[in-house]
Amino acid sequence: MKTVEWAWNSDPDTPDEKLVLIAMARDTYRTPLEALAIVGSRVLRHAVCDMTPAELDAVLASLERQGYITPYEDTDGPVGRRIGILNREHAQEGPWKAWRLNINGKETGR
Repeated sequence: MKTVEWAWNSDPDTPDEKLVLIAMARDTYRTPLEALAIVGSRVLRHAVCDMTPAELDAVLASLERQGYITPYEDTDGPVGRRIGILNREHAQEGPWKAWRLNINGKETGR
C-alpha cells in the first residue's frame, strides 16, 4: 500500500491529476514492480468522470512534467509483452500503457 499512500499524500496541481495518480497507484499491485502501473486509458478516463482522451493526455503530460510519473518503455521485454496481451484481450479498456510512479524521486508535499 506504500504506492497508494504516496499518491494519496501527493500534491499535484489539480484534483483531476490527483485522482488519475491514485488510479495509477491502485493498479501497481498487478505488477511485480511496486512502482510500475500498467493501466488502460479507459480506466484512467473513468477516474475523473469520463474525461476525454485529450483531457487525459493533458493530465498525464502535467503529471510527467511535475515529476510524478515517467512513461515506461519495454517493447520487447515482459512488460511490453503484457501490454500486447492486454491490448489484444482487453482492447475496449485500452490502449494500455505502462508508467513508472516516481515514489522515491518526488516529494509528496510542496
